[in-house]
Amino acid sequence: MSQPSFANQPGVVVQKPKWDVYTTMLGLSVVAILIAITLLCLEMSRYNWDIKATSGKLQRTSQAAPVARDVEVAAIASPCAWM
Repeated sequence: MSQPSFANQPGVVVQKPKWDVYTTMLGLSVVAILIAITLLCLEMSRYNWDIKATSGKLQRTSQAAPVARDVEVAAIASPCAWM
């Protein structure tokens, strides 16, 4: 007995899904993540991939804690100092 041939029989035809707003947002988020990774790699290459921050540690000259009044005066004198 021979096996039946399925090559000539019609199959189930399913319409290809269309792009909707959610698929577009998913694509945009993937592009944004790839851009962020690229920019992070460029930034890290400027610092020779040093992630331990040994070169950026502050050296404290005194053990006294800063006074709150000095912090407030510095904030008033330069409002954009935190930027």
